[in-house]
Amino acid sequence: MSSTASNWEQATASAAGFRLNKMLVATMQAERENRFWARHDALTSLPNRAGLAEAMNARRSGRAALLHLDLDGFKAVNATHGHETGDELLRAVADRLRGATRPNDVVARIGGDEFVILTDDLSPAALKAFSERLIAQISLSYLFSCSRVATISVSIGLGLTPEHGSDIAGLLAAADAALYRAKALGKSRCAFAPLSMQ
Repeated sequence: MSSTASNWEQATASAAGFRLNKMLVATMQAERENRFWARHDALTSLPNRAGLAEAMNARRSGRAALLHLDLDGFKAVNATHGHETGDELLRAVADRLRGATRPNDVVARIGGDEFVILTDDLSPAALKAFSERLIAQISLSYLFSCSRVATISVSIGLGLTPEHGSDIAGLLAAADAALYRAKALGKSRCAFAPLSMQ
């Protein structure tokens, strides 16, 4: 075998190895992205329900509070200004929630105009104050890329561990019931789930 043929075989093998390596890297990146998007909301990049459940299961602290947020007035913005503006509003709300929470808090979007914050145990007074700050922050006006301005608010229901359960389903159910109570009381407010819910 000539050295030219040997060099050609080595070059071919090297090129094939490079292509195979490139394919493996692309496959690994795609799998990593798929794992990420299976646990995150595509619009806001916040964790979704699966990501929220994973975060709850990973918590070391036995006590936590779950705040279930529902935007007041979102549907009117969506209907008046269109879905693009509605999407822009949801992204802006997500950014405000990220900015208003602590590094260990988990902010998730669980669907439509509903968000959840999972936070370490705080006293009821501190949770109420935190909820009121969130309401004030979300209630500030939004300026959209189309030069339109809109104002919304938010209602918040709170569930606590272990009072309302230790898993995400129990906490969500308790916080959801409290959320409807907050809305019934006039919206733009927070309410705690009753202790008798568990």
